[in-house]
Amino acid sequence: MPSAYGALATALLGEGDAAPASSAPAHATSHLACSNCGANLELDGSTATPTCSFCGTRTPIPADVWRQLHPPGVVHPFYVWTSPDVAAVAARNAARERRLEEEPARPTRDWSNIAVGILGCVVALVAIIAGATNSCSEKKVPMFAAAGSPCDGAEAACTLDHAAMLKCIDDKLIVALTCKGPKGCRTTDHGKTVSCDYTLADVNDPCNVKDAACSTDHRAELRCDDGKFVLASTCQGPDGCTLAAKDDGYTLSCDDHVAPLDSPCLQDGRWACAPDGKSMLRCTRGHFVLASTCKGPGACKTFQNPKDDTTSVACDENIADVGDPCDPAEQACNSDGKTLLGCDSGKFRIAKSCAGGCVAEGSGSGYECRGRPAN
Repeated sequence: MPSAYGALATALLGEGDAAPASSAPAHATSHLACSNCGANLELDGSTATPTCSFCGTRTPIPADVWRQLHPPGVVHPFYVWTSPDVAAVAARNAARERRLEEEPARPTRDWSNIAVGILGCVVALVAIIAGATNSCSEKKVPMFAAAGSPCDGAEAACTLDHAAMLKCIDDKLIVALTCKGPKGCRTTDHGKTVSCDYTLADVNDPCNVKDAACSTDHRAELRCDDGKFVLASTCQGPDGCTLAAKDDGYTLSCDDHVAPLDSPCLQDGRWACAPDGKSMLRCTRGHFVLASTCKGPGACKTFQNPKDDTTSVACDENIADVGDPCDPAEQACNSDGKTLLGCDSGKFRIAKSCAGGCVAEGSGSGYECRGRPAN
């Protein structure tokens, strides 16, 4: 310290009395966008790295935002205190200098070099920390992105609207699966992986596994074939296509007891009514084919069996026309009400005429050929 300055000061620094700095609340509510998915983070000042409630990513709060959440409560002013007795201080300094001149010389330390060395170490440490932070940032992969955007290290991601899962192909994120199920596309394993709910889909939606899904209108069952969902069976019965959670997956049920003619089916031998109720169909070699006409008053209907929770199909075959399909020994009234028909080689043929007319006896209860056969 220069002797001129030393003659004026007996102490270098101190702190004064505390004074209030700001009237801002200690924890002002603020908002910040998630660094991964862009969701809005609500900040309460309790942590410097809040967790996104949507994707699970921890986002550091910038320093300026943190200072807004934690404003200083008091200010301690610094001061330099000088001695009022300059002569006494000068005398003490002169005596100290004479004493130093009489003592043997001691090796001195180059404080400037030491300070420079310490400063260099601090700078190096900051650089290492900054490098580690940048390295972490570079390794962080996106969990939500737009289709067609660069992969940036991600093998898979969700679209921004959570409706599809993306896969990295040729350094671009391409739609691999649609996620139209109730859970959509979401992050799992604390934001490290993504998962897609494809339990609901539409025909021609992409898929990559041999699995099944319900159509989005719940009127059909779909199967994955060659990378796309295709129609496997119609589910136009009263219960439609339904999904029930089971262990780690789900169970799919398709009520195919109502189906259009020639529509695909999954199990040979199953019966169904045509949507107009005028015919009964049977699943044969993967498609519903005409099994019988149901032109009687009861038409073709489905009904539930409460005891075993099954569905049955009933067809009123008491009225038919020549050429309609039939089973051996089956009979019916012709739709013109004048003749009785019999089954011959799987087709209805005229068996006899009815002078008093041929009448169906109600909803599937039988028929009657009245009067003597006409000559």
